[in-house]
Amino acid sequence: TSSSSSASGGVSMGVTAAPARAENVYLMQLGLNGIYSVDIVSGGPATLLTNITPPTGAEGYTLAVRPSDGMLFYLDSNTFNPNLWRWNPETPNVPPVLVGTPGASTEDVVRLGFDGAGNLLAMNTDSSIWTLDQATGGIISTIPLGGNLPDSSGDLCLNSSTGVLYMVANKSVYTVTSQGVSTLLGTVPALPATPNGYITGCAFTRDGTMLISLYQGGAIYRLNLTTMAATALPTATAMGTIGDLATAPQRSADLRLSKTANTLTPGSTVSFTLTVSNDGPYRAADVRVLDALPAGLTFVSATPSQGSYSTTAAGTIPASTWRVGALQPGNSATLVIDATVTSAAAITNTAQISYSDE
Repeated sequence: TSSSSSASGGVSMGVTAAPARAENVYLMQLGLNGIYSVDIVSGGPATLLTNITPPTGAEGYTLAVRPSDGMLFYLDSNTFNPNLWRWNPETPNVPPVLVGTPGASTEDVVRLGFDGAGNLLAMNTDSSIWTLDQATGGIISTIPLGGNLPDSSGDLCLNSSTGVLYMVANKSVYTVTSQGVSTLLGTVPALPATPNGYITGCAFTRDGTMLISLYQGGAIYRLNLTTMAATALPTATAMGTIGDLATAPQRSADLRLSKTANTLTPGSTVSFTLTVSNDGPYRAADVRVLDALPAGLTFVSATPSQGSYSTTAAGTIPASTWRVGALQPGNSATLVIDATVTSAAAITNTAQISYSDE
């Protein structure tokens, strides 16, 4: 991350480097009302990425991210003949697209995930694994699930760094091979009583840590796969029921912030222009810039080229934050803040990239 600054009159300005890049996982609400992102450090509140209009009786049990390009897939029902949908987080304003249906034989699909070879797998509670065609939604192959069988719904999640596919069900964690052999790794102790304590979703962070979600309460936990000890993230997601989690794709973007101002005179209005640029190589999904005016400057207005600027706090987002939103590689966004200069003394006004989900 790089930055630049300039000075004018009695006001000095600066920008500070961006903090450590944020990392999120995707979350699906059980009622299939939307797909959200959740910060893996703080937890909630979850951020809505796209709304979904669910069919009657839909349950958001299944969500999976294709490792090769970050495309999201989900099934809209766990009953007969569910529909397979896809949604591209790179174009968040484009609604989910219907891919097709696997057919009536895929009743009770409660897990969806990609294996290390890039195959999209759907699984029912305890007996079958289907490989789905990612272009049509149809069934390519069916294999029986064997070994240690689960006894409830849950999720599939791939550790991309090791190629190992994991399954969660009830309060237990398993590995699953491409031949359909399930092996119990252990049971997570000290979770709430079922059904609230059912594990509904799993995902992996970039450092290989598994995250799990519970059916009710909105909490997400970090799970130690060696000891099976679960530690809740500091803040709940504010979701009443969580249907699934999915690993967000690994990506990075070099963000650059600059700030300029016109000539300053006490009693006059100064215009600060902030420019945030994405030097690539990847899209930044949720960029935020903090610019709190110091004493000696009185806020008048803010005009962003995209996103919004607020002088009041919103949940965990502090006041004076410019929520830029998504920024494609090679693109820039600007914010013009007008303020009245009320002091002849030296004034320092500093802006910083306070958050970026990459």
